Amino acid sequence: MSLAKRNEGAKVNSDINVTPMVDVMLVLLIIFMVVTPMLQKGVSVDLAKVNNPEQMPTPTKKTPWWSQSCETETYFSATTRFFPTP
Repeated sequence: MSLAKRNEGAKVNSDINVTPMVDVMLVLLIIFMVVTPMLQKGVSVDLAKVNNPEQMPTPTKKTPWWSQSCETETYFSATTRFFPTP
């Protein structure tokens, strides 16, 4: 009585099955071909109309700002200040 040797590794196929991938790509192509013309059309939007719109007031003084460069330069309201690196 001998034991039967099974060779299951010979049956394994490691090739990629491209048929499902092609099917998915064709479905996506059809979906994009249908949706793209719909995106080209604009959607009409009814904007609110105001009788007396208020204008934004102009600022009376300059707004302070701060900027930091990659080096050691620091700009604060158009003045340059150099700080040593630690």
